[in-house]
Amino acid sequence: MPKNNPIKAAQTTLKITNRSGAEGKVYLTLGAAAGCVQDIKAIPLVTHPVNRLQGWFVLPHGATKTYAPPHG
Repeated sequence: MPKNNPIKAAQTTLKITNRSGAEGKVYLTLGAAAGCVQDIKAIPLVTHPVNRLQGWFVLPHGATKTYAPPHG
């Protein structure tokens, strides 16, 4: 492969939309996998960490939140 054409790894983007008529709690659990986000505090959406891999936040009705981790 040419040096000027680096291989790009796939990346997951999280997009959550609340289409209900009320705010809701969104619970997020991460997996402890190499190469993935392994600390819930690294995700700015999460306002209430429970432990290193779990946390939650409130999503207002009609709102959408998106998160894409930094590359690497």
